[in-house]
Amino acid sequence: MRKILLTFTALAVMLTASAEGYQVNNFSARQSGMAQVGTGMSLGAESVWFNPAAVVMQSSILDISAGFTGIASKVDFRNGDYATTTDNSLSTPIHIYASVRPIKWLAVGLAFNTPHGSSLDWDDNWAGAHLCQDIALKQYNLQPTLSIRLGEKWSLGAGLMLSWGNFEMSKSLLPVGSATNAFIEQMSGMAGIGSMIGNNALASIEFEGNARPTVGFNIGAFWNVSKIFSMGISYRHSMKMKVDNGEASLDFIDNDFGRAAEMMLGQFMGLSNELLGSSYIRTELPTPGVISLGVSLHPIKIITIAADLQYNLWSVYDEMRMYLVTPNGEMELTNDVIAAKDYKNTFTARLGAEVSPFGWFAARAGIYFDESPVRNGMLSPETPSMSKMGVTAGVSLRFLKMINLDLAYGYVSPINGGRTDSTKYVDMFTQQVAEFGGTYKASAHTFSVGVRLTF
Repeated sequence: MRKILLTFTALAVMLTASAEGYQVNNFSARQSGMAQVGTGMSLGAESVWFNPAAVVMQSSILDISAGFTGIASKVDFRNGDYATTTDNSLSTPIHIYASVRPIKWLAVGLAFNTPHGSSLDWDDNWAGAHLCQDIALKQYNLQPTLSIRLGEKWSLGAGLMLSWGNFEMSKSLLPVGSATNAFIEQMSGMAGIGSMIGNNALASIEFEGNARPTVGFNIGAFWNVSKIFSMGISYRHSMKMKVDNGEASLDFIDNDFGRAAEMMLGQFMGLSNELLGSSYIRTELPTPGVISLGVSLHPIKIITIAADLQYNLWSVYDEMRMYLVTPNGEMELTNDVIAAKDYKNTFTARLGAEVSPFGWFAARAGIYFDESPVRNGMLSPETPSMSKMGVTAGVSLRFLKMINLDLAYGYVSPINGGRTDSTKYVDMFTQQVAEFGGTYKASAHTFSVGVRLTF
């Protein structure tokens, strides 16, 4: 069972994908054009997410906003002469908001969105396949909200967040290449097997699981200082996504050696689909709390300038433990080296502007800087985190008095052109801690479309 434990330690690292590498920052098609500022703004139904206190400040009785974002991302990896690029599928997080203000001092709202969700698809046979081949995550959030006005200028708000999600990921059990092939030949006593394997993953383990619903909260305060200036503050609580019955299975090389590999794995490592089929995975993953302070300025009627400063409480992610529950009992699949994450708290700064020269048209632009929470020596290919900058632009078109179409584009890139770093893992041959690293460069194009209705 010790060899099974060592097999799973690298799998446990993959579950960090719910963290920074998959944090979605596209919660509104309109605000995507302004770098997602909004804490100090009155945005109608969209304030349910950005700052629940500002919902009651909406001028309409009923406000509805819905849309989606297409995220086309990629990660480049290089180590010396070796280079590869991910082939990620398009991610499409959605957002739906609705709010009702039946009386001047009270409003209620509801939000449904995907605050975490993306995918990362490395080649199955790349140099880091023993750490990650592919990974996908979706987290869903449902938030009912209450907003109360305290006089003409002040308001408070709070929301109850219900979140759930699912995960899919895979990794090679052994590193791809000549060292593994030589080890297999020695272990089996059969010369020539290495050429049958080639530069291919001999066996991969696939994991999937559903995170059970968990509850958190969001609170905020809003101050409409004057006709030209407003400000707000909000706090979104950290949540733990718990997987109680995740499933794992094995997939073997697709050639004549596949069946032999399956038999060898069972004989020498005690790992089989039969064992995994009667067992399940248990773990839990935290998502960070966020404190946001925002201001909004209207120097003249047609211009809005807004800024947000976020403090992301990533330190809740200090470790990640993983357990395999078998018919014979439960065992931990992580050790102290692999379980340690030690994320640090970070800042995100956002600045956006809007110009609306006509009642039927508005243009927006924005920029933001987002600091990486991953410390040096802990950068892994399933979460290739780096400090980054995003630039955005967008427009709104009003077709009727009550209907607005929002369009936005954004580009995200590393601040320093990439990040050179490494991560630790357990070498299956020596059973010692080893390192894998290189230079990562992550970038993404985003395209947002939304519709807003006001009544």
